[in-house]
Amino acid sequence: RDLQEKLETLRRGVEASVDRRRERLRALRDVQERALEGLDQFHATAEACLQELSLREGLGMKYGAPRRNAQEKLRTEQTRDENEAKHLDRLLEALEMTCRAVAAEKLGEALDDDEYDTSEGPPKSSLLLGLLEAIRAHARTRAAYLNFFPHPDRILTALPPADSDEMTDVDAQTAELLAPRPEREGTIASVVEEVEACCREETRELYAREGKADRLGED
Repeated sequence: RDLQEKLETLRRGVEASVDRRRERLRALRDVQERALEGLDQFHATAEACLQELSLREGLGMKYGAPRRNAQEKLRTEQTRDENEAKHLDRLLEALEMTCRAVAAEKLGEALDDDEYDTSEGPPKSSLLLGLLEAIRAHARTRAAYLNFFPHPDRILTALPPADSDEMTDVDAQTAELLAPRPEREGTIASVVEEVEACCREETRELYAREGKADRLGED
């Protein structure tokens, strides 16, 4: 009988311990579930913040597209302008070398640079006039494009044209150098304004697709 009582006491103690452990497990499970809910909420908030930041700063492949497109257009325009500047440099260099050739001819000296050998071809006076006309026209075009003229309509552009018959003997390099450059529409300011307008429109469309149109300001 004493043994049974002891076993019964031991059994009740074990069951009580099991119940306490079971209760602790339930409490730990509840804590874990609440923690997981908080983690899910954290991830959702982080995702929303990341999207907000990406939209505002133009980050990533999707949200950075409007800014990248604007930068690409500006880089293309910058490259075009650099090429025009190089062409003007070539004209000035050709003018300098032609003047040197004229001076050397008067002094009975030979010009060392074979690239600018002007011993053949049109008269040097016609070549000089053609270079000056090309330089003046090209410089005016670039100055107008860069908004350097407050009153461009007051700037004269025409020079007496070189004799067309005498200018037919120029080599291909000189002919390409003296050929009229393609006309450029607008100015650098208008290009920037156009790029900015396109960037704003693409940004508005992106915000609308993402359901964030209400985040856009009036600008």
